[in-house]
Amino acid sequence: MKSIIVIPALNPPEQFVSYVDELIASGAEHLLLVDDGSSPEKKAIFETLEKHPQCTVLTHPVNMGKGRALKDAFTYILEQPQWKGLGVITADSDGQHLPADVLRLDQKMAELHAFGKSAIVLGCRNFHQDDVPLRSSFGNLITSALFHLLYGVKVTDTQTGLRGIPWELLSRMCSLKGERFEYEMNMLTDAAISRIPLESVEITTVYLDNNSESHFNPLVDSMKVYRILLGTFVKYAISSLASSLVDLIGFTI
Repeated sequence: MKSIIVIPALNPPEQFVSYVDELIASGAEHLLLVDDGSSPEKKAIFETLEKHPQCTVLTHPVNMGKGRALKDAFTYILEQPQWKGLGVITADSDGQHLPADVLRLDQKMAELHAFGKSAIVLGCRNFHQDDVPLRSSFGNLITSALFHLLYGVKVTDTQTGLRGIPWELLSRMCSLKGERFEYEMNMLTDAAISRIPLESVEITTVYLDNNSESHFNPLVDSMKVYRILLGTFVKYAISSLASSLVDLIGFTI
């Protein structure tokens, strides 16, 4: 894998070490891990991983949120001359994104790059399977339907953390608003409005222990996500309407 694998982590499970080992065994050459304010007893995990030549660890002294962790990682990557031109794949630390699926995203990004196409690649889960937790399937299906209705772009998994971002879009990603989970929705709405293509790769749907390792707060974080989803659309609609009125007035004059 040529892409840089970015993994934000808050109090990751012990299996995080073996997961990173599997990624390296699958061909990952560059991994950037963000310790987003983990508790002291978790520090040994990052110390172990930092010994791997393929791994770089960034540390937040306190929890700053997934969005801030991703943006800090993107900023760091842009400052490293040895990584110039490489795409980025974001993954979660709970082991839900199998190394084989990370590899598939890397291959898809290489394919798009070969054709000169710049797109965000999403690793999309199948929420119609019986073993998917109800809160995950219901929330994602509703959000995906609303996203399609408002923005005219079909995305089957709006909350996936497995995403491929080409080098040329990294600076743009650093400037987006959102410090926590709402940042990922902001990424999608910005892409839809800016006509940045969103490509999908179906991935294995994995939920460990009924998704107990997730730090997503169903109430608080969902409110932030929907505020981004609806608020951005309203702003875009008002802007488009104002522009149309100006054009109409100018034509009339």
